[in-house]
Amino acid sequence: MDKRRAPVAVFLERKVNETYSSLNEQDDFKKAIDRGLEALKENMFAGEMIMKSQIPKYYVREFGVNNLLQA
Repeated sequence: MDKRRAPVAVFLERKVNETYSSLNEQDDFKKAIDRGLEALKENMFAGEMIMKSQIPKYYVREFGVNNLLQA
């Protein structure tokens, strides 16, 4: 059974989106973010699972994160 699923939506946190929007289209950092977003759009489980005990408390508090994957 293939676990790959497309997500309903992919969002950037507000501050990240502001920084992303200010980058030039040729910026290597913006291209890397674009590749990551495309990977997430194809497979919402892209990346390696982070143990729940290692998820930063800030992410849990600010965004209600209960699982996290790392590219």
